[in-house]
Amino acid sequence: MKKIIFLFFVILFGTMIYISCSDDTSSSDDISGTADNEIKDINEVKDENTLTDAEKDIVILPDTEPSDEITPDIQPDTIDTDVTTTDADAGSDTEDVITDTNPPPLAKIIAGSGIDIIYNSQPRQIRIDDTYGIIKDIPMTVPDSRVPYYLRMDQLKFDLLFGDTDGSKSLTDNDKLLRIIISKDFYGETEGKTRTGDALSKAKSEFGSSDHSATTNVEGTDYTFDFYFKKGINVASDSSQKITGFTIYRPQKVVPSGDIDYENSKALGITADIALFMSNATSISDMRNILGPEDLKVDDNTSKLTYYNYLSIGFTAIDSQSSSGDVKTITLYPPYFGKLKGTNLTLGSSKSSIESFFNTKYGTPKTLQQGEATIYYYVIKTKDLGLKKYDICLGFIYNQNDNATAILVGLPVEKK
Repeated sequence: MKKIIFLFFVILFGTMIYISCSDDTSSSDDISGTADNEIKDINEVKDENTLTDAEKDIVILPDTEPSDEITPDIQPDTIDTDVTTTDADAGSDTEDVITDTNPPPLAKIIAGSGIDIIYNSQPRQIRIDDTYGIIKDIPMTVPDSRVPYYLRMDQLKFDLLFGDTDGSKSLTDNDKLLRIIISKDFYGETEGKTRTGDALSKAKSEFGSSDHSATTNVEGTDYTFDFYFKKGINVASDSSQKITGFTIYRPQKVVPSGDIDYENSKALGITADIALFMSNATSISDMRNILGPEDLKVDDNTSKLTYYNYLSIGFTAIDSQSSSGDVKTITLYPPYFGKLKGTNLTLGSSKSSIESFFNTKYGTPKTLQQGEATIYYYVIKTKDLGLKKYDICLGFIYNQNDNATAILVGLPVEKK
């Protein structure tokens, strides 16, 4: 009987990995997936303009309906709404003219940084990596109790996603802001003066060609998401190519498009290896040099593991707390869109397509139960560490539609 030595932090990310906003859609009670479109044969080359079922599982589309619980003052006191009356009062055919000589200033959307808004008639800056403690004075609600770190500011027309920075498993003052999700009704513009409602071409003129583009259908409406990983912004648009929202996050050093070298346990130039001596593993410091600082570091003192999470590129490195500080296992999830080396298989590929290829090479996959998730894994090679031997495996987690939602590279399973 085999025993896995690592627990995996993938179920959490299944609800909050990348978050975008769209036009007048509401969060569903079912966050396990909303795919209604036909599943393609992933043995064919995957169209980068089609959002996978795996990606659909983790797109959260915030409701833009205002909440009665939130009533912040977002208009400055200096707005002049006086009505200038013409001769119309004396029976003239001339209509009343409303003069607004001092409209409210537009909020500023800053890619890779945050937003500048007016709140309680005062300028206010909200920045990625701000802590909840310095933002919590602004009224907000939790639209889904299963995602307690996702907060909504209905009247201000944007949402915030925090990370459990201190590992308390509850929202605390020290938790850092990871995402700002801007809805279609947000009263603001980018530094290049692009706003929601503008043509998508205007955003492309400002930000250039996107690194990756994907489309999904939500309640009968198509939405496209253009990812600018290195700029720290995603742009959402509808089928008429009108901008419906933005997502702001920390700029990334890499685009998550590299091949997944499962035979050598490598992705994005990072190698996983369980060995403590003569290891090929990438050190955590070298990983940070390649990928930049992680979005969220989580120490799991129960399993004695540390997770280095790069949510914006769909990459998590796992290390043992007892080791010398290097990568032991890699977990990949959307928006990572690289392919398994030598194949057209990737996240979102069907279970049947994956098994058609890998069963021929490695036999029928074995399974491990991890919480509510089942890991289907193939033994790639065996590593003898002296006192113990481990199978080094390639693992897959599938959603309810049998499409891959996570890929585990360098997964160690102890041989018995």
